[in-house]
Amino acid sequence: MDQAMQQDKKTSEVQRLRRDSFRTSASGELISGRIVCRLETVSPCVFGGTHDAADKKKKGTLIKPFLLKTPASDDSRQLPAIPATTLKGAISSLLEAVTCSAFRVLQQNWIHSVKVETNPSVKLPIDTYSLLKKAGMSELLPISSSRTTLSEAELLFGFVENGETQAENEEREGQRVNALAGRVRFSPAFVHYYDNNKLVKDINQVLMTASGGLMLAILASPNRLCTDMYFRSGRNSADAKRIEKEDIAALQCSSSSTDDDNPEIQGRKVYLHRNSAITTGKTNSKPVWKTNVSNRNQDQKSVVKPVKKNTVFFFTVDFQNLSERELSLLCFALRPFDEFRHKLGMGKPLGLGTVEITPEVILKVDRQKRYRTAINLLGESRRYEVLRKSPEFAGDWPDWLKKGMISSDDIDESPKEKTWEFFQDNQDNKLNIDADVLQALKLLGTVQSNLDVHYPVQQGQELEGEHFRWFANESRKANPKDRQFLKPINADTKSLEEVQLKTK
Repeated sequence: MDQAMQQDKKTSEVQRLRRDSFRTSASGELISGRIVCRLETVSPCVFGGTHDAADKKKKGTLIKPFLLKTPASDDSRQLPAIPATTLKGAISSLLEAVTCSAFRVLQQNWIHSVKVETNPSVKLPIDTYSLLKKAGMSELLPISSSRTTLSEAELLFGFVENGETQAENEEREGQRVNALAGRVRFSPAFVHYYDNNKLVKDINQVLMTASGGLMLAILASPNRLCTDMYFRSGRNSADAKRIEKEDIAALQCSSSSTDDDNPEIQGRKVYLHRNSAITTGKTNSKPVWKTNVSNRNQDQKSVVKPVKKNTVFFFTVDFQNLSERELSLLCFALRPFDEFRHKLGMGKPLGLGTVEITPEVILKVDRQKRYRTAINLLGESRRYEVLRKSPEFAGDWPDWLKKGMISSDDIDESPKEKTWEFFQDNQDNKLNIDADVLQALKLLGTVQSNLDVHYPVQQGQELEGEHFRWFANESRKANPKDRQFLKPINADTKSLEEVQLKTK
């Protein structure tokens, strides 16, 4: 792996490079090009634009849909779209996980604390940065002056150096910081089809409501000291035990985390897919993501205009100077397995945002061939040639994707092979992805038709509101062994039922 930060053996000082170093590929040429992706919504999705603050008339914060004009079109109308940052965030986060890369984004103000009056000897605060350092995982922190190497995700998507504290960032405000531009660029996803490949001509064909909006159930904020969910003890996931809040506090007083009983951070947070047929269970059953008590806690709720399911978008991923492994990882992150579905947008804990991404064609820039070919003065430059296409490709791209890029003859003659499997073989696992991570992706990325996914609740409790009850009840159980926690998934986990929390 390239290292943009190198250790000087004589001075033991970190020498930071001002630019990405010259790159060569031991296994062959470096590849530049474009991946064209089709995205279809499997559940309703909320891709928010501007927010209007809650008031009495609107009854909740109004989240307006993100709208864009279709590129290379004379039509001035704006239609629903998906921000490029949303797409990049989802794909880069998955790639971070499969490569065990550093967190490119990590909130510094996540404070893990306990009540001082019941724990007078505890040193406060306890922050996520300190926990990672004490666990020997400093290289997983966002890039800073203390880091010595770059991870694969940072080399692909770039980074901007951060201070390790808010005070350090404020002190360095206005000063030059180290940064590296990424070699992968996402376009926004533009809508094209709705309802079984009908061409979108009007915004109301795509949104679930033409006027007003639909009120979401409360999106509960995570409790940053939720040891039931975020922490465990034991180096081996198979031997994991529940961690109490007091154990987290004790870690602050120790110099390092070497004991097997010390707290371990569970991993990276992922939202489960929910079966869309599941409702609130009341006589006037609604989807779980819709509020069932619209006249309660309106200041904590949002009014949205979701995009309908079975809506089709197209977007592109441009890449520059990638090795075969890097392109393979990018294809894997776009579609790890046939059954895998990504989560995008707002309302993911409520079951919104499930989408299917299909990389349809990999286009390659052959610079030598391009520069040797006579320039077409009357037509447009042919920049790309088809490297691989998916068997599912139907040739139904919007015009803005075809313009000046490839011809239908090129696509018809190109090799047919699933693009996300072209550069890698999951059975042989040529990407060397951890077996626990692979199994977690398979289970968490598949829509579970037989599981009722929701916040844990007590017997007889409504699904909406007072989500603290279950956690409080677990912490009050007299026998610590009876207290539940979220068990980690490993390579031997066969189904999510094995790690399911007992609720009602």
